[in-house]
Amino acid sequence: MPYRKIEVSTWNDRKFRKLSHDAKLVFFMLLTHPSMLSVGCFKASPPGLAAELDMEPEAFLKAFREALEQGMVEFDAEACLVVLPNFLKYNKPESPNVVRSWDKMLHLVPECDLRTRYFHRVG
Repeated sequence: MPYRKIEVSTWNDRKFRKLSHDAKLVFFMLLTHPSMLSVGCFKASPPGLAAELDMEPEAFLKAFREALEQGMVEFDAEACLVVLPNFLKYNKPESPNVVRSWDKMLHLVPECDLRTRYFHRVG
């Protein structure tokens, strides 16, 4: 079963502290979402994520935008790609085999400029 590491120091992070309660919930939802790939991104749409949280779409978008503005989340609306840019900083691969397995999941990440930029940063 996949798991995610959540640093307790998150609560001390200046960007995180600036978020509203709704934005904090959205960020933790993205971080722990079952579809989140081990490379730190997944395909999703804000309306779909809002529905999963049983949150009004407008409230979700407002909270989502807060996380985007703080640089904690990146999003390509056309490809529906959600990226957590610091994901791998806190969820390092456990072994070289994990890194090798990333090639097998690349087809799950929609092709777009965000994907290219993200994989150049982490690769």
